[in-house]
Amino acid sequence: MRAKILMVSDSLMGKALLRMCQQTISDIAIAFGHSFVMKDVQLDGPEAVSLAAEEAQAILAVLSEASLFKVFDAHIRTTTLELPEGLKDFSLLRVPDFPTLSCVSPFRPGLDAAVNAARKVLGVAGAREAMVWAVVSGDRARLWEEAVGKTASPYALSAPEALPLAAAVAKPLQFPQREHIFLADTASADLLLGLYRGLSGAGLSHSIYQDESRLVHLAGSVPGFTPRLFDALDATVAMLDESLGLKKEAGCLKASVGNVLASGWRAKDMDIEGNAASDEKIAALLGEQIDLAGSLMQRFPG
Repeated sequence: MRAKILMVSDSLMGKALLRMCQQTISDIAIAFGHSFVMKDVQLDGPEAVSLAAEEAQAILAVLSEASLFKVFDAHIRTTTLELPEGLKDFSLLRVPDFPTLSCVSPFRPGLDAAVNAARKVLGVAGAREAMVWAVVSGDRARLWEEAVGKTASPYALSAPEALPLAAAVAKPLQFPQREHIFLADTASADLLLGLYRGLSGAGLSHSIYQDESRLVHLAGSVPGFTPRLFDALDATVAMLDESLGLKKEAGCLKASVGNVLASGWRAKDMDIEGNAASDEKIAALLGEQIDLAGSLMQRFPG
């Protein structure tokens, strides 16, 4: 596959994280026989480049939401938080499984935006067999009900149960082995994700921002938490899967990240027990894992 990928940042820290992701994407390309052209786009100067003017198959970003909105007309945000298998022993929640959470939020007022968000919730839930909830705050109950009513029939799914935020917080703990997807306004989503990011102790998160036709994959974006290397890698997995449709390659990278973490390696800015290593070292370890996985998949393609 040939593809152009934009690597968008608004800070030196973001650019450095994306450099590590570029190395990992190059390793994926070599292992699986792809050709990727990666272009740096920096938004920290007065010459902010419009992403809409760039023709690319995928966009990977490490920047603030405020910077993103200057160049990208996002309609919907989907933020996913999960705890890799190799880090579950470090969760601050003493539950057998740490739940995977996704929050889908519309950025525009009105029914049309709510319908788009509800369609995304039900589509993702149907593909992943997840539990779905609608977080009620203010006058949202009637809006969510109407939006879901206009959306649910094509997916043949039960409508999400409407819950106040306090009850929504408890659902992932009651069913920690399941994935949970919430239809929520941005304030409720930010609170829910921030709470579980803190409780996870070491969860990884990424957000997918969507306009009429394009996706931006953003590392982190949970309020109060600075995106780090493994968040950027998590966003890279989502980019390979969602934007490029490379599910085998996305699975390879996700497994490689899990193997590195399970082996005890940690980025220097991770506040959990393990062998702290530079980002360059982590990228090199991932490269070894990807090379091995690529070789095995070529030998045993089934």
